[in-house]
Amino acid sequence: TKIQIDGQDISATSIDLFPYHLGSHQINIKIFDLAGNQTAITVPFYIITSIPGMIADIKRLYFEKQITKASTKNEFVEELNSLQQYIERFGNRQDKTLSKYQERLAKCDKRKKHAADCRESVKKLYERQAYALNKVYAKIVADRLADLLKDLEKYYPKKWLTPKAYEMIKEELIYLKNNL
Repeated sequence: TKIQIDGQDISATSIDLFPYHLGSHQINIKIFDLAGNQTAITVPFYIITSIPGMIADIKRLYFEKQITKASTKNEFVEELNSLQQYIERFGNRQDKTLSKYQERLAKCDKRKKHAADCRESVKKLYERQAYALNKVYAKIVADRLADLLKDLEKYYPKKWLTPKAYEMIKEELIYLKNNL
C-alpha cells in the first residue's frame, strides 16, 4: 500500500491533519498485490475548522510550546468559549422564533376566512425578523473574531507565539469569519 497526501508519502496508518492548512487536499492510495496487480484511487477532501476545533488546536499549540505564554492561550480559549456560547444561545433563540412562527401559522390555518392572507402576513413578519436577527448575529460574531485577530497581531511581535502558531490561528480566525 502506498498513501500520499498532496503528493507527499505517508507511512502511518492513521493521519494527523493538524499540520495541514485549511482547504482542499487530495489523498492518493495505491494498493499492490503479490502478483503485481495494482489499483489506485484519489479522493479529494477538505480541512475545515470550527470554534471547538480551534480551541483544541490552541491547546495543542500550547502543549507543543508553539504558544509560549499561558495567559495568551487562556485568553484565546476563554474568548472562543464565550463566542461558542453566544452562538448556541443565538441558535436557541432562532428555535424559539421558529416555534412561535409555526404556532402563528397554525392559528392562521384555524381561520375559516382569510387563512392564506394571514399565513402570508405571518411569513413576511417572520422573514423580516429572521433577516434582522441574522444580520446582527453575523456582525457580532465577525466583530469578535476581528478582535481576536487584533489580539493575535499584538501578541505575535511580543513572541508569545511562534510563526507556526501565528499562521495557524490567523488562518483559522479568517476561515471562521469568512464562513459565518
